[in-house]
Amino acid sequence: MRASNSLRLNCPLAIVAIYGSSAWSARGQPCDYVDLMPAYEEFAAATVNTPPEDRAMAFLRQIADRFPDYYSSTGFGDEAKLKAQATRFFGPAQKTMLPGLPPLTPERLAALARVVGPEFAARQRRFMQVFADFTCDTTVEFGVSLMKFDGHPVDFSGKHHLRFGVDTIPPASCPCRYARVLRP
Repeated sequence: MRASNSLRLNCPLAIVAIYGSSAWSARGQPCDYVDLMPAYEEFAAATVNTPPEDRAMAFLRQIADRFPDYYSSTGFGDEAKLKAQATRFFGPAQKTMLPGLPPLTPERLAALARVVGPEFAARQRRFMQVFADFTCDTTVEFGVSLMKFDGHPVDFSGKHHLRFGVDTIPPASCPCRYARVLRP
């Protein structure tokens, strides 16, 4: 059981190691890393009392336009589709990640947002200390996927991207000390 938990805890880094590696070289290069969550949390706090349609439009302008790689049409469709997804996300319906799990709340999303990006960065640093010649040509991104995905690779504009949806990462994927963030 312990090995299984260890594999689950390091899943994002393992995916990066397999998908993001290019040629091995004498000098390593870690993956590019973008954490959209601080910008999202600032947006969420400023728009908490905004009606869903207005909040969705603000999301497009303040978040999606700022991070076009993450919110590319490759994964989200055109602007009308992205706005519809954002309107649903900010609407009153409960957001459930998986059957049997409690719905996602803004508080749990904020708590997870504070740990997932820094945790990835710390684990990547440790990984690079052990595998100093590892080279990665992938950009790893953590953001709000509007309940669309938990993680997947995508290529566009001639570059590899590995996008993770912090809003849909199930508790089993999170380090045990952070799993309480997703559970009531």
